[in-house]
Amino acid sequence: MSFQFEPNEPVADGLRRIAREQLDKALAEVDGAAGGPADADLAEAVHEVRKRGKKLRALLRLVRPAFGGYAEENAAVRDATRRLSALRDATAVIETHDRLMDRYEDFVQRRAFGPVRAALTRHRKELEAIEPDGLDAGPPVSERLAAAGADLRTVRDRVDSWTLKEEGFDALAGGFAKTYKRARRSMAAAVDRPTPQQFHQWRKRAKYHRYHLRLLRDVWPEALGPRRDEAVRLSDLLGHEHDLTVYAATVLDAPDPPAHDPRQREVLHGLLHGSQEALRAESLTLGETLLAEKPKAFTGRLEAAWEAWRE
Repeated sequence: MSFQFEPNEPVADGLRRIAREQLDKALAEVDGAAGGPADADLAEAVHEVRKRGKKLRALLRLVRPAFGGYAEENAAVRDATRRLSALRDATAVIETHDRLMDRYEDFVQRRAFGPVRAALTRHRKELEAIEPDGLDAGPPVSERLAAAGADLRTVRDRVDSWTLKEEGFDALAGGFAKTYKRARRSMAAAVDRPTPQQFHQWRKRAKYHRYHLRLLRDVWPEALGPRRDEAVRLSDLLGHEHDLTVYAATVLDAPDPPAHDPRQREVLHGLLHGSQEALRAESLTLGETLLAEKPKAFTGRLEAAWEAWRE
């Protein structure tokens, strides 16, 4: 089955089924990486485990008001996947560097920034403990991945005991409306104070809304399908915007930054500013359309669609 509720399935059954599926997929990635895979496979395993964790946390948020175990399980999944954030950030910084070079290939010489990319690659290898003589970056990623897997197995063992205090759409309405409302509020905050922190908060709320639309996509496919596509686009734009912030912190603002040369730093500042402004403008234009409807009205229409779908 897939990451969505089914029409003839009690919501509590759907919660447990979807949670088991996401945890089993995450644990399969951990087990597959245990034999010492190549660099790319290790990075992919980390990416997949983190993605499953985000989807699971979105599921938990959807049933939050009806689920007494929310705080414990959300914290457990968050802490497990947080172990892997360093490698994911290191990989994202390299990907962001390459996107910048591709986007501005007519204006910059890629070779001139080769030393910057080489430094970023070395940093990622240090995290992977492929170069043990590098800086002390804590436990190697393989150990962090195994520890995350152990934590997620503990959550998996509890899933069968999960229960909800509400049934039907009542179990979902509060979580859906609250997440959507927070996405709207965080967008408004980003308009008022366009800081990296505000856009980061908006990104997280938009991604949870995106996953909620996917979980409920069959309830109202003609409306939620296109809306989910736009939510995917919005969360991707905001994700790239956040990657630029992480890139700047790593390449320009770190104590011993990879970009030392003043001319390099000046050019990178310009590229980052231009890219970030463009991504923010596009995100806000899309968000104003996607998040225009008020939470009460949207949730009410969704409830009517749910009742028709379950008849």
